[in-house]
Amino acid sequence: MDRDVEGQQRTGAGISEWRGGNAERPDLLEIYRQVLTECDMAFFRCRVLLDDEGRPVDYLFLETNPRFEEFTGLANADGKTGLELVPDLESHWIELYGRVALTGGPVRLQEGSAAVDRWWEVHAFRVGEPEDLEVAAFFRDLTESHKAEKEKRELARALETERARLMRVFDKAPAAIATLSGPEHRFEMANPIYRQLVGHRELLGKTAREAFPELADEGFFELLDNVYASGEAYVGRGIRVPLQPEPDAEPVERYLDFVYTPLFGPNEEVTGIFAHAVDVTEHKLALKELARAHDETERRVEERTRRLSSLNAELMRLNDELESFTYSVSHDLRAPLRGIDGFTQVLQEDYGHQLDETALSYLERVRAGASRIGSIIDSLLSLSRLQRSELKRVPLNLTRKARETIERLRQEEPDRVVDVRIEPGVTASGDSDMLRVVLENLLGNAWKFTRKAHEPTIEFGVEEVDGQHRYFVRDTGAGFEGQFAHKLFLPFQRLHAQHEFEGTGIGLATVQRVIERHGGKIWAEGEPGKGAAFYFTLGDD
Repeated sequence: MDRDVEGQQRTGAGISEWRGGNAERPDLLEIYRQVLTECDMAFFRCRVLLDDEGRPVDYLFLETNPRFEEFTGLANADGKTGLELVPDLESHWIELYGRVALTGGPVRLQEGSAAVDRWWEVHAFRVGEPEDLEVAAFFRDLTESHKAEKEKRELARALETERARLMRVFDKAPAAIATLSGPEHRFEMANPIYRQLVGHRELLGKTAREAFPELADEGFFELLDNVYASGEAYVGRGIRVPLQPEPDAEPVERYLDFVYTPLFGPNEEVTGIFAHAVDVTEHKLALKELARAHDETERRVEERTRRLSSLNAELMRLNDELESFTYSVSHDLRAPLRGIDGFTQVLQEDYGHQLDETALSYLERVRAGASRIGSIIDSLLSLSRLQRSELKRVPLNLTRKARETIERLRQEEPDRVVDVRIEPGVTASGDSDMLRVVLENLLGNAWKFTRKAHEPTIEFGVEEVDGQHRYFVRDTGAGFEGQFAHKLFLPFQRLHAQHEFEGTGIGLATVQRVIERHGGKIWAEGEPGKGAAFYFTLGDD
């Protein structure tokens, strides 16, 4: 008889005997078949195959029910081995069924097979005689539930990872953050900055009203109530908040930028509030101090403006008086000067033959002094007029004005040979009469101080330095000590003796006034015996 048939008969007989010991009831085998066919669990019976050393190496399927193919995807398994059906079958299945066949101990477990991508709940037990090495197994497909459970675990891990990340962000955030739940606004979480801001008081589990009794009359609880009831966020900027750092301490004023944002549940109902606050106290105090300083500055400016206005009025009055005095003095001085000059001239002409050379020299020096005083008076009057006259800026050709000045100097001293180099096309914006005075003084000085030079040279031109036009007059004349350059522009300050080079000491002071009125500046460079250079700007760039 075929071994499978024998096994089936023995199994059928065993069931028959178990049911009542009546081996004559053939319908029990049919019932057995029907149970296996209709059962919602997969079933198979197999014989474990051993090697020469008695170790399980495979198993042969003897019988399967319809659910077996449905659960495993393996068709026509009867009469085939596990490795025939699934070449990459995991060894633990062979070891499992081998252990049941050899020991007779049943096994119930949940196990997966990567080879067929399934996960089962298996109940395996030995059937027949021990030497038959037969194993029967019922199993249920847990693949979908296992995948769902696996996905659930992975989701839980992902959620925990995300929660941990959010908690790190929550704790390390540079702002004060807290969450409150329910209509009573009970604290659930508060990060370290929030706890530090409110004085490290007990928060978690307490309502906002319990945690901050000092804010009862400040309107904050009403704000929270409104956010919870309306579901709309509230934003506050620079809000004053009196907080108590300690229970018995005086409240300390802090200024906060804060946002109360409603938190929603799965049905879009408000479940709590997210509080976000930034301490802007230092910024607010700095703004207050800045405003106070601004007000104080404005007050001082107004006060100084009034004082300057008063001083300016006084200065204008003094200038008027000075101008009147200048004209008066000039008028009063000119009459005696004319008398001195006239009488000395009469002495020279009518009585010169009676005087010796020393007396005549004295008379000449008196006349020269009177003439020089007259020149000084004229220069002072000119300086006074320049300071008070209205400045009218117009486009000017400085090259032409420089050439006109040099031509007049050549006519006054036709025997002098001077190399004069005037750059063509030099233009500027300024007052025509005032800049004529500037060029006459600067070029006149260059002409005068090159009188003793071996090869006298005078240059006039313009150069661009740092985007600004810088005009210059250079010469190879007597020069001066550079450390005394600042004295050149002071009235009556001279760096050369009168007998060396004539002059009143007013010209460069006049030039400086003109340049400053144009918004520019003037300076000089020089070296004794090697000449001088005067540079000026006009503030028109």
